[in-house]
Amino acid sequence: MVPPVSARSHTLRRGLLFAAALGALLARPAGAGEPPAAPVPAAAQVPPPLQPLRMLKALLKILSMDRALVMRGDTEMVLAVPWERGQEAQRDALLDVARGLEKEITFKQRPLRFVPIPLKASAPAAFREALLKDNASAILVPAGISHPGIEAIAQVAKEEKLHTLAMDASLVEDWLTVSVVPDEDKMKVVFNANCIRAAGGLFEVALLKVARIYHRAKEP
Repeated sequence: MVPPVSARSHTLRRGLLFAAALGALLARPAGAGEPPAAPVPAAAQVPPPLQPLRMLKALLKILSMDRALVMRGDTEMVLAVPWERGQEAQRDALLDVARGLEKEITFKQRPLRFVPIPLKASAPAAFREALLKDNASAILVPAGISHPGIEAIAQVAKEEKLHTLAMDASLVEDWLTVSVVPDEDKMKVVFNANCIRAAGGLFEVALLKVARIYHRAKEP
């Protein structure tokens, strides 16, 4: 059955608005007042790393585009931040950025809250219990987590149907749901299709069309 004209118009309008929002999300802002850079041979051009604040904002925006996302709890949008012993400095640096966002933005009209949760790769059940206690709706995975730790996170995320947001994009290829990477003067979204499926995700088609998508996920 062909949808009525009003429904088709609404769908088209939503698509146009989504495309505009997506372009603004992925565009890298030019540095104000910076002199033009000298030309660099194409072979020597290496995109600079993404700043944590910009990366985290992008990941939250992408997460909000999952139309099937279930937010746990009644009042807040909670993201768990796992950390291992010896990673206190990395944990605190990421949480400093996250705490600023808690004051700056909301997530689908809910306050944001980032909760650091200790992680022992040998005890994923304790990590899972802490996630459930805090009603975490997603997991923000810092860079530097050990390989056994990543396996434990992936296992718990699969069991609890949670998305994992990676601050290290290389982990998306085999283990985690989503990250972003530099792409000339913009950012490119990278997804793991199997992780999306395991979490029951349903992202906008327009987003998937411009993303790099991996189709494998290792079993923890």
